Amino acid sequence: MLKNITYISAAAPKKKKAEVKPIKTVKRNSTRNISARPFAVTSSARIVNTAGLLAVFIIGVVAGTLFINIFCGDEYDKFGIYSKYFIEKFHESDVEKKELFLYSFWERSKEIIFLLVLSFTSFGKIAAELFLAYKGLTVGILISVYVLQYGAGGLLLYGTSIFPHYIAYVLMVMMLVSFSKEIYHCIQGYREDTQVQLREAIQMILKAKFMPYLKCLFIILILNVLASYLETFVNLGIMKNILK
Repeated sequence: MLKNITYISAAAPKKKKAEVKPIKTVKRNSTRNISARPFAVTSSARIVNTAGLLAVFIIGVVAGTLFINIFCGDEYDKFGIYSKYFIEKFHESDVEKKELFLYSFWERSKEIIFLLVLSFTSFGKIAAELFLAYKGLTVGILISVYVLQYGAGGLLLYGTSIFPHYIAYVLMVMMLVSFSKEIYHCIQGYREDTQVQLREAIQMILKAKFMPYLKCLFIILILNVLASYLETFVNLGIMKNILK
């Protein structure tokens, strides 16, 4: 009997010791938790981002309008925007379209380089927003000057002067600003999570998001080429026909 009890006791299942799971550590050079998608992952985030960009642009437009009406007064004609002298000389001018195309493309390319370089620094977010506000400021100034010179017809003249190349240019600017802010937030967020230096954070982000970022940059450059082409070979002809 005692032998049977000893056998049953020996055969009884032993309690397993609680396994201590090792604490996971985040490697400094790990790119596993970095999203490969280039922009916000939710529709609400994209809507909020777009609304914020539009708000900054509109503030710039209002500021430009107030600047002309408050500080310039009757001296708006000094800007020389579509004055009678300009219109007379415009018909006489012979524009080298190839040079104009290259000039327009390079001027916008400098904007792209400027914002993308700053997006990798702690000034990336404020630089993108100031750039967008500046664009709004110039639009507000131009609209005000056109209206002061030509009344309500100035709005039509301004609309014609930016058509159709501004369609591509506005898309380029909005995508460029969003892209710059995306780079800034990814780098700063990665630095906060891992406490690494800026240079190391940039290397890890580019390693994880190289292809998505390259695609975004390619689209921005295509829009730049399209805007420069439309301004040179389409808008120039429209303006000459209207200003006859």
